[in-house]
Amino acid sequence: MNRILRHPWITASTAAVSAAVLSALATAAINPDSLGLSGSSPVSITETDLFCAVAGRRYVEAAEDQRAERSEIVSKMKLAGCAYAPAIDHATSAQQQMPTVINPAPGISGTPSVSSAYLYIEQVQGVQPTVEFAKATWTRNIENRTVDLEVAFQDPRIVARISFQPNDDPSLPASYLLAIRFEQPAGAPIVTNVVVPKLKMTEQQRGESLVAVAVQIDPSFFMVALNDTPDAKVTNRRLIAGSPWIDLPVELASGKRSLITVERTPSVIAWFKELTDV
Repeated sequence: MNRILRHPWITASTAAVSAAVLSALATAAINPDSLGLSGSSPVSITETDLFCAVAGRRYVEAAEDQRAERSEIVSKMKLAGCAYAPAIDHATSAQQQMPTVINPAPGISGTPSVSSAYLYIEQVQGVQPTVEFAKATWTRNIENRTVDLEVAFQDPRIVARISFQPNDDPSLPASYLLAIRFEQPAGAPIVTNVVVPKLKMTEQQRGESLVAVAVQIDPSFFMVALNDTPDAKVTNRRLIAGSPWIDLPVELASGKRSLITVERTPSVIAWFKELTDV
C-alpha cells in the first residue's frame, strides 16, 4: 500500500491504514451487510429534486450575458419549489471562484477532466434536500498509478480529495483502494463518516454499491477497500468500467446525511478501465 501513501495529503502511516482496513475486512466477513450490499440511499431524491438539479446545472452552464434564459430558469425553479432558487446567483458566483485543481500531485499525465458535482443534504421530514453545485476535477497520475478527484463545495465548505488505485499490499485482501481526505478544521470536522460509494448509469438512478468496506483512519481521512473475492471483482469491475456517475454517501457533524454525486466523463471512465483491466 506504499503507493497510495505517496500523496502528500495522506499523512496516516502504512501500519495505521493496514490495521484499520484489516479490521474492517474481518468484520465484513462476519457481517456481509457492512459491504454495502443492503440498505437504502442516505438521501431520498424526488422528481422535483432531480428537476431542480438539472435546472440549476443549466443555469450554471448558461453564459453570464444570457440574462433572459437565466431569469426563466430561476422562475421555473421557484415555481417548482426549489429551495435554493433564490440564492442561485450567489451560489453561481461562489462556484466561479472555486479553484479547478487544488494542489495537483507530481506525475499527473494529460489534461485534467472537469465534470459536474452535487452535494445533496437532507433536511427535516417533508422538506426537500438542499443542493450545492461544484466543478469536479479528475486527473490521472501515471507515476502513482492512480485516478484522482478533487471537488470543493462552498456551503457548507467541504473540500474532498479522492484517490483510486490497485492495492499493492499483499497483506490486505483487497483488490483496489479508495483514499478519501476531507480538508476541514482540526477538532471540528464537518464530515464525520463515509459509506461505501455507489455507481450508476444516470444521475437520476439509485446507485449500486461497490462490494467493499469503508473505514475511518483519522477524523478527516477514510479508506474504502474493494473486496478481492472472484464474484466481488466481477461486480466491481462492471460498475467501475461502465457507470458515468458515482455517489459518495457521507454523514455530517450536524447529524444530517448527505450525498456527494459526481459525474465521470468518458475520459475518466477510460482511466479507471486502464487500472482495472490488468
